Amino acid sequence: MACLTLLLSGVLTFIVVTVYSISTEDSLKLQTNIIPEHYDIDLTLNMEENVFVGHNHYFFEILAKTQTISMFSEELGIVSAKMNMYHKYNEPITSFNYTIVGYIYDNENHTISLTFREKIPPGKYTLIVKYSGVIDDKLDDESKGGFRRVFLTEKEGVMWLSATHFNPIWARRIFPCWDPSKKATFEIFIEHPKEYTILSNMPMQVNEHEYNNNIRRTKFDSTPAMSPYHVSIVITNFVRNFIFENDIVSMWCKMQSSSSVQFALTITRNITLYLKEEWKHLQQFPDVNYIVIPGFQELDKSVANLGIIIYK
Repeated sequence: MACLTLLLSGVLTFIVVTVYSISTEDSLKLQTNIIPEHYDIDLTLNMEENVFVGHNHYFFEILAKTQTISMFSEELGIVSAKMNMYHKYNEPITSFNYTIVGYIYDNENHTISLTFREKIPPGKYTLIVKYSGVIDDKLDDESKGGFRRVFLTEKEGVMWLSATHFNPIWARRIFPCWDPSKKATFEIFIEHPKEYTILSNMPMQVNEHEYNNNIRRTKFDSTPAMSPYHVSIVITNFVRNFIFENDIVSMWCKMQSSSSVQFALTITRNITLYLKEEWKHLQQFPDVNYIVIPGFQELDKSVANLGIIIYK
């Protein structure tokens, strides 16, 4: 019975997320003359210090002359930003730079506006932003999204899972972004300790060691066009359960729970494959990862995004 409850809640979560996004997007608007095309989200995680650093590239088009560019940003410390002109997302960037002369924060609306020395003509541009943020340990109703850490104390030591917890206005706590209604493609790069596994909306493309201090850099395939709050990132030391090695459906849990999720995994896999066949747009996200946290009372509901579902 518990397995069927788990399964049905997963099906409903796809529907709830879709409906919720439609009802909230209209109130979140910035400049109408900027159209984002692609985000490169590049994060370095420092789990011991509860912080992360971002070094992102934004590819977008300006439709009308402007001297400012505004983005949503909440509780992120902007270190630097620079902008270049470019011709196309996957083509070399030209050498012409636009000088940023000031940053204006709006704490009420959670925006940052970049002011330039000269007016910028219509065209395609890339914006490079460096910033820092905090991993949140709060798991109550006051928590406002971003990375949220979950501690599970076991005999072997402390296990934990940290995941992005987004609704339409909370992606801004992980990376500066534009309106939820302005969809773009996303490519995710995460630098992290090698003992942890990184999951995201899309399959992993590259997982390679970096430097000589047990740091690994994980890169994921580019997503289809989607809203910023649909980006999902999970950092965990849970174990993967699967039917076939290269299966598109995986269930992640504590090692001690692996035997008890096998039946749920079998049923969930069958229904996931059925839904992907019925709802063709889901095939744009090849893998589905279910993260199971049994008995964790602080998590009072499931958290879902395209390709990632977290259960109590």
